[in-house]
Amino acid sequence: MRYEINIIDDTNKMTSAWDMQQLSWTDIVAFLHASTFNLLTHLQMIPGITAEEKAKIEQKTVSVSITWILHIMDGFIHNVFTHNGIELLTSRSEYNSNDVNATSEALKKHLVFRKAWGLDELLTKWEKPEVLLKYYGHGFPGYDREGSPILFSLLGNVDVEGLFNSCQPQDFVKMSLTHIEEALAKADEIAKKKSIPYEQFLLIIDLDNMSTSHYKFKPFTSSYLTLLALFQENYPGACKKIIVIQAPTIAKIAFNLLGPFLSSETEHLIEMHSDTWKESLFNYIDPDKWPLYWGGNMKDENGDEKCSSKIVYGLGPVPDCYKYDIKNDKDTYTDVTVYAGNSHLVELMVDSPGSKLYWKYKTVSEDIGFAIYYSDREDNSDIKTMENIFPYIRLECSLVPIEGSVTCEKKGKYVVEFDNYYSWFSAKELSCIVKVNNNS
Repeated sequence: MRYEINIIDDTNKMTSAWDMQQLSWTDIVAFLHASTFNLLTHLQMIPGITAEEKAKIEQKTVSVSITWILHIMDGFIHNVFTHNGIELLTSRSEYNSNDVNATSEALKKHLVFRKAWGLDELLTKWEKPEVLLKYYGHGFPGYDREGSPILFSLLGNVDVEGLFNSCQPQDFVKMSLTHIEEALAKADEIAKKKSIPYEQFLLIIDLDNMSTSHYKFKPFTSSYLTLLALFQENYPGACKKIIVIQAPTIAKIAFNLLGPFLSSETEHLIEMHSDTWKESLFNYIDPDKWPLYWGGNMKDENGDEKCSSKIVYGLGPVPDCYKYDIKNDKDTYTDVTVYAGNSHLVELMVDSPGSKLYWKYKTVSEDIGFAIYYSDREDNSDIKTMENIFPYIRLECSLVPIEGSVTCEKKGKYVVEFDNYYSWFSAKELSCIVKVNNNS
């Protein structure tokens, strides 16, 4: 695929074309830096441009902001980075850096994350597990006073033990990412109407019905910490505020346990309220645009106070019919003990681009780390020098096995890592299947 950028100067029109598939990320970002400088320099020559506009251009030229690059080259950049919220991502300091290598690596890392989790297909192609659709409460009740979309999470309603005995922890994380992507899609629509680079969303978390399982049940806590890490790393600036409502006393305990994992940026976004939550909530939301069941005045057309047309209530318990039965798992696993401080590596050679690398794994107890790496050299077995194609996750998988696949776009060596480096004392009894279906 080829992309073209027109660079216009005062004497002629020059069209330069690059085959982006043959350029390194460093080349691409270096090109963006240079092109932006050139474009902004010539923009200053536009007849009738005001002094204020010139000052803004000069400021942007000096900073060589990647955010500005994306704004100017909107048509080009959205062909390369197919992500509605890319402007949000580039607001971070490492994306505004004049260090081309740092910027290119940061962008590459984010796009690897999107590809590994299939985020560009989540809203249209992913078949969501029924148990998550019914028992993972969330919704989009409307917009706040400033016009930002509201993502409403009914986390307190989640029957965490029932849910995590019925679905893969990876699917819980994936469903949560789907909610974020939906919120960003709505925010993007608002941004287009306002003619601004991006819009944020407001996150409301209801902890009514929260139990001790929410912070003691390891399959849930490991999944939520993984989600938190992915959110903080890949959606900086996406959320304008996080308001926690109906927070019971045990929520304060859970929040204190969560503290070490929160970035300073995320921590500053959070407001947690127990008895006074309505007063805080309605500083941001018009009561007439908030469901009656949660203290507002809005009802569905049929009089439903919970506005079920917009919100999945999701209150458990999860019925036994959804629960995973290990007796139905007829797959043949390889059993491995992964000792504390070690990892288990599975190496595979792929000869045919387009082949599928498939995995399925579970532990007898507790969690284990997982990642996938690639090298074009058959003799390379050092994952530290290899390209990461599936970012590291660490999930509890003793109740329901985790499975998935990626497309191997290039021939070469692929290494699947099952990681227990973080454990000081506990060995992990791992059962796994890793195979490649060659596209030949």
